Amino acid sequence: MTLVAKMRLEARLQIWGEDICDGVAREVEEETGIVADFVELLSFSSYEIVEQKSEILEAKKNCEEDYLGFSTVETTTGTGKKSFVYCNADHAMSLNAARDQASSSH
Repeated sequence: MTLVAKMRLEARLQIWGEDICDGVAREVEEETGIVADFVELLSFSSYEIVEQKSEILEAKKNCEEDYLGFSTVETTTGTGKKSFVYCNADHAMSLNAARDQASSSH
């Protein structure tokens, strides 16, 4: 194992062989105490991350009732793992219709 690989492993960015989605959810819980599910990657950029304790406290206070009116749409990750997109009901209907149309055209 190279020094870089050892350092990354010790930093626990991602466990060797771990699915990226599982790694993201694990890191969020370890760093913030918030249990999360990875839904999708919307974009990727690199910048210095600054912890904002107020955002973490606000997320911890929110409960499921705060998200009424939202729906989940089943999808799959690039690795074929079942996943869900969480969005408002109108958007969910559009996503479901597009998914159904795509699956019927195969």
